[in-house]
Amino acid sequence: MKTKELVMFAILAALATIIMFIEIPNPVAPFLKLDLSDVVVLVAFSIYGIKGAGIVGILKALIHALIKGPDMYSAIPYLGTFIAIFASLTIVVAFWLARDKFKLNKIMTSVVVVVVLTFVLTITNYFIITPAYFGWPTVSLAEVKDMFNGFLNWDTGGSFNPASGYLYAVLFAYVPFNIIKGVAVMGIYTAISKSIRAALN
Repeated sequence: MKTKELVMFAILAALATIIMFIEIPNPVAPFLKLDLSDVVVLVAFSIYGIKGAGIVGILKALIHALIKGPDMYSAIPYLGTFIAIFASLTIVVAFWLARDKFKLNKIMTSVVVVVVLTFVLTITNYFIITPAYFGWPTVSLAEVKDMFNGFLNWDTGGSFNPASGYLYAVLFAYVPFNIIKGVAVMGIYTAISKSIRAALN
């Protein structure tokens, strides 16, 4: 790896870290925060490919964790760091498959990224991340479900309510959030990608 590449990785990771601190709380699930740092990860993809994007995605999450410290609300202190890395890598792999392997156009690539991000993170949150966040296996899954329901702002939920069960609670919290995140990241990246390519050329 060349010195110039290392410097660029550091610059992109620093920029992504700064953007990670600009968080928009989710009104439905206040513990979820939307940030747009994965736009920078996709910029790294444009310049250095999937390997560079992966490096920047991991670095920005680790630097953010070192600066911010552990999550005081999570049973696993740095679980948020793992989630950030996992989300970044999910976006990168979905983008790589859609654009480079299946040669899809911009719109279809964006749709694939949003769908894959939403599906993968919702499934992962249902089975692993949400239970771990609330203390499983130290506490029972029944207690996890009760605590998770207690964290949600059901007043914004329309037909959803706490009696709907854990599956509905997960869908209520994560599906809209991940769709919004995916659309925002892909929309901004698509808008600036032409300028990036022009600058590279």
